[in-house]
Amino acid sequence: MLKHLFLAGAVMLLACSGFDEVAEQVDDAFRLAEALNDPEAYATRVEEGCERGDPKDCSSLGTHYRTGGFGREQDYEQARVYLTKACDGGYAYGCQQLGNLLTRVYVDDLGQTHGPDYEQAHVYLTKGCEGGQGCHDLGVLYMYGRGVEVDPERAMELFERTCPEDANSCRYLGDYYRLGKDGVEKDPSTASAWYQKACDAGSTSSCGL
Repeated sequence: MLKHLFLAGAVMLLACSGFDEVAEQVDDAFRLAEALNDPEAYATRVEEGCERGDPKDCSSLGTHYRTGGFGREQDYEQARVYLTKACDGGYAYGCQQLGNLLTRVYVDDLGQTHGPDYEQAHVYLTKGCEGGQGCHDLGVLYMYGRGVEVDPERAMELFERTCPEDANSCRYLGDYYRLGKDGVEKDPSTASAWYQKACDAGSTSSCGL
C-alpha cells in the first residue's frame, strides 16, 4: 500500500533529480510512513536492521535513544554508541547527529556529568559535512571557536554553502558584515542582502535589518 502512495511522487522526482537522490528521498518517505503507521513494528525493524549493519537504521536507533522516542528511554550513552556505528558505516546524517550530541552536557545513570566534547564534535561534524550533512553546525564551531580556533573565513564558507537551506546561516553571514565580526570588513549592503535571504528563508527577526 505504501509503495503505491509514493510511486507517483518518485516518478515526478526522477524528472528533475538524479536516481541516487530520488532513492534517498523515497526511502526516507517510506520510513516516515512506516513509523507513523506502526511505531512499534518500525522500532523493532530499525533495531534488527542496525544489528545487520545498516548504518541508516543505526542512526535512527541512535536518534530514538537521544530523544527518548519509539519506546526508548532517553539514554545519551546508547545514542552515542549507535550514532557512532552509523557514522562509521558512512552515513553522513549519523555523523551530524553524533557531532551535535557531543556538543551537549548530559548526566549518566551514575550521576556523572559528561560533555561537551567540542573536539570530537568537530571530528564528526567534519565527516558529516563531507557527506553533505551538518555543514552549518560545523560552521558554528568555527564561528565560536569550539574545539577549533576561531576562523571567520572557514565559518563564512560553510554558512554560504548552507544558506538559504538553513536560515541561520544567512543570518550569521549578515551579522559578520554588519558588525565587522572577527575582523571581517563591514559592508552594510552585503549584510542587508544576507539578511534578506535569511528573511526569505523564514528568519523573521532578520527581516528589515
